Amino acid sequence: VTCQLELTEAGAVRTIPEGKTIFKAGERVEIICSDKKQVFYKQEIFTCTDNGKWDYKPTCEDGTCQEQELKNVEILFGHPGITSPYKPGHILVFRCTNVNMRFYGQRAIECQPDGRWNYPYPQCGGIVQCSQPTTNLRFVTLSDEKTVFSNFEILTYKCNEPYNENSGGVLMCQNGKWNGTFFCKSESPQNLAFTFNYSAANPT
Repeated sequence: VTCQLELTEAGAVRTIPEGKTIFKAGERVEIICSDKKQVFYKQEIFTCTDNGKWDYKPTCEDGTCQEQELKNVEILFGHPGITSPYKPGHILVFRCTNVNMRFYGQRAIECQPDGRWNYPYPQCGGIVQCSQPTTNLRFVTLSDEKTVFSNFEILTYKCNEPYNENSGGVLMCQNGKWNGTFFCKSESPQNLAFTFNYSAANPT
């Protein structure tokens, strides 16, 4: 089993070992690229694998990042654009195709000089929801009595007497959790204040 070295791209200034073009499985070659332009590899070692192929393409070329599969995500924004080719410095920003899905990974990724993304494409999956708070509801009145809230949905509450020195507030369901807690304050001389925490269910 052998691999053949074919440097068809411009930019390679040296190979080590020099002059060798046929390599056996397990043998390595070092490619040194010129600095005249941004290159895929300025200096890298490539290995001939057991199947007669190089572990990476041994060539000097412009760094271009490859498109990857979109798994329940879409490109929201790109600089300088959302379409390929993706050159070094190209930035892509993603979002879920369904706002009720959970987001996994980085919101923004950038193409690096070596032709690779600094992070893999993100993915979305499952259904993100928040359950209705069930603790100490006697202190508040909710704007909606339903038991499950979608991602980014708003829940408004009103503080009940005698804990209504402040009128109430607004919470938002964010990635399966409410973004805050209820806070109600008493008008009594003790000036009693309370908050209570609760967990958010994430049914799928």
